[in-house]
Amino acid sequence: MLRKLPETIYEHSSFPLHSIWLKTGKQFYKSQRGVVAYENSKRAHVVAGDPLCKTQDDNEKQLLFDEFVDWSHAQGKIVCGYYFSEEFANNTKNFSKYKVGVSRFLDLSTYRESGFKSRDIRRALNQGFKSQLEFKEISHSIKLEWLAQLKKLEQQWIKTKRGPRIFFLLDEISTDFPGAEKERWFLVKTNNQIHAFLSILPYNSHQGKAYYVDHLIQFEQKQRWALDYLIARMLRLLKVEGVQELAMGLAAFQKVEGHSPLNIAFKINQKLEPLYKTNGLYAYKKKFTGREENRYLLLDNSCLNLRQLLALISVTYHS
Repeated sequence: MLRKLPETIYEHSSFPLHSIWLKTGKQFYKSQRGVVAYENSKRAHVVAGDPLCKTQDDNEKQLLFDEFVDWSHAQGKIVCGYYFSEEFANNTKNFSKYKVGVSRFLDLSTYRESGFKSRDIRRALNQGFKSQLEFKEISHSIKLEWLAQLKKLEQQWIKTKRGPRIFFLLDEISTDFPGAEKERWFLVKTNNQIHAFLSILPYNSHQGKAYYVDHLIQFEQKQRWALDYLIARMLRLLKVEGVQELAMGLAAFQKVEGHSPLNIAFKINQKLEPLYKTNGLYAYKKKFTGREENRYLLLDNSCLNLRQLLALISVTYHS
């Protein structure tokens, strides 16, 4: 299964996060039941979301995770992780769950440009056409021709972001990872100036073909509608292609519940944003999406939370 992991992820996985496992350099635990993706810190294996099983059976996922935990403990490693689905987190034994945010989704089968809810999309389309923005998909065969310009845009964008850079769920723009030919690149430009860029990776939702938004970048302020226009034009294309779902990723610390010290810390970050600017990103994703799913952090009950949180911080903010 590991040898055929790109095909397994992109063609059979129904969990959006699986689509970026290969791009973000995860390590993999392999068994007859499936695969667990993780990163290795000094004292812990930090798991990246739900396991990937050959079947969609929830019990099989739990048995696979139990195998992984036993294997990790045998190596002297504790186990923790985040971005778990609510179904998986609820069924996991010997771990405490903490809601860490929500993922936003757009159901493309019901998506329409008409109506009150789509007013921002129509405004973006009008502004883009008025500004003569050119929408373009970059085929895999010519990605290298655009890579230097896109890396420059990426670096400009990174410099505008406050706080440490997150690596665990987002890597640099690249053409060099297993299954890179499956990633689709879209941009808008005028002449030779790129104003916005996004990339998507495939997975299979329960409704059918789906994509996960990975990079979502805009830097130049002169074309403030560029990213909105880019998303709106891409949605038109995906709908024509018969794509059923678009996942726009995690909005961290949103809709956090509970009164434990950790829950309170998450709520403080949501209000004050000392580590991660989440409110603006959540509001932006909400413009384009209609559904959200809860995402969870899992901590091993047999270990001190502090050790696990240090491991989580280590893999999240260091490449």
